[in-house]
Amino acid sequence: VCYQKLNQPKLAIQDYRKAIELRPDDADLYYNLGSIYWVQGRWQDVVKAWEKCLKLDPDHPRVRQYLPTARKKTE
Repeated sequence: VCYQKLNQPKLAIQDYRKAIELRPDDADLYYNLGSIYWVQGRWQDVVKAWEKCLKLDPDHPRVRQYLPTARKKTE
């Protein structure tokens, strides 16, 4: 989260991937990773991360709200 706030997306992505290796069942890690991809316009990566988030937490409110938009951007 620190790298994300410091506008260091590459480092933030690396840290989230490491965190996911340690805690693969943490839906919020996938949400945060997808959010970084969103800022970068990496729509396929957003969709992949957020779909994993929804598998872990089907009621995640922000993912349910914004995933349809990300999917449209991949078309």
